[in-house]
Amino acid sequence: TKLESSTNGGYAESTISSTNISSYDYVTAWVKSSVIGQSLSLGMGESVSNEQTEKVYVDSLEWQKVYWDITDIASADRDAITKLRITNNSSTPNTFYIDNVKVEKLPTSGLDSIHSTANDYFQYRVIFTTTDQQYKPQFNSISFTYNIGYDIVQIDSNTVRMYNHSGSTKKLRLDIVAGSLMFDLSQGSSTGSVNIAPQMAQIDDSGMNSIWINKTVAGGNLLKLQTLGVDAFVVNSDGDTLMAGDIQVQGGNLQLGSTGWIRFNESTEELEFTNDGSSWIALGPTFTNTVLSAEYAGAVLSADGSSNTGNMTADNEGTSANSMNYYEWNSSETSLNDYDVRIRFTLPSDFDTWGTGGGIRFNFATESTGTTNNQLDFYVYKEDSATIDGSLEDQASATAGTWTSTFVSGSTLNECASAGDVCVLVVKMSSANDNYVRVGDIEIGYERKL
Repeated sequence: TKLESSTNGGYAESTISSTNISSYDYVTAWVKSSVIGQSLSLGMGESVSNEQTEKVYVDSLEWQKVYWDITDIASADRDAITKLRITNNSSTPNTFYIDNVKVEKLPTSGLDSIHSTANDYFQYRVIFTTTDQQYKPQFNSISFTYNIGYDIVQIDSNTVRMYNHSGSTKKLRLDIVAGSLMFDLSQGSSTGSVNIAPQMAQIDDSGMNSIWINKTVAGGNLLKLQTLGVDAFVVNSDGDTLMAGDIQVQGGNLQLGSTGWIRFNESTEELEFTNDGSSWIALGPTFTNTVLSAEYAGAVLSADGSSNTGNMTADNEGTSANSMNYYEWNSSETSLNDYDVRIRFTLPSDFDTWGTGGGIRFNFATESTGTTNNQLDFYVYKEDSATIDGSLEDQASATAGTWTSTFVSGSTLNECASAGDVCVLVVKMSSANDNYVRVGDIEIGYERKL
């Protein structure tokens, strides 16, 4: 506030709401005056503004902070201040200013400490005040305590802090050597710190990286976490990650490289892949079915050396029976004559187990019912074993000439049961009196592995 006065005793005053300043030691203000010396007075009161007054000394033409020791004013006379005044004590024209009027408590003994931020020098002002003019305050000594490096302070039984007093940005390292203390790693802001082993979730509102590590040499790990001395989570300097437990992605995709993605489709319950981020391909179910259609790959026709008279042909049923390809054996002999179809089938590399619904299904048809004039026998061997691993004998259509099927359950197959095993499927076809037997698709179902 700027004021001008050429009258000794000219003043300006202000009314404020009732304020209790009985617990404070000083009234302070920033003032500036065009007249040096005791050219100004401060005043205050509970009813009028000059109940209490104090002359202040102006020692330059620049702004200065002045102090009014109010400890000699009775508490009852300053517990409801409503008036403030500044008075011109000069009879010559005086232009003066006042700003930032406050009440303060200042250090009162040598036991008080004044803290400073890091800088190149110390600069402090000592204010002498007295309410007894017969007593002169004295200044005996001053001491400075400062740090030029780093400081580790145990804040409480659970927290240790490391301070950087160097005045410049440094890389700090705090080694944990014993105990279960909580360490505060901070850049100076209480909200920009990270505690190790905190008792509750922390808040980082600094707008910066919560954890930032820049490894500038090759080798070693960026992060290594262990449980009872066993690696649980490790990230090496190349970004390779080792994790002992499971990883769970909820509602998101897993990216591999720049364009490869994997996700689990919750609606279809399928694992899906993409190489462009938009066209997804499902992995498919774990149970798969392989169909062998006549004429079978890896199949030969074989006679057992007796009663093998007849004709073996291959044909297609047409649309009436879903265009089934088949082998047909027909003999005009009056007793059953037979011929074998022998198929070698290698269980694929993705074969895991036969599973609960897996096995081998043979589709066939006979011209007549019963086994007098036609029948089929099915056998499963492992290539290097003479033991029958599974079989179904004396098979015929329940309705003459109608396609049907029979099933060798995988639960009965003990030798031909691992990926890479070569299974030999033997279809023994028997016919008499020109009654045909036909064998079509062979379906092999199993649980696959990735």
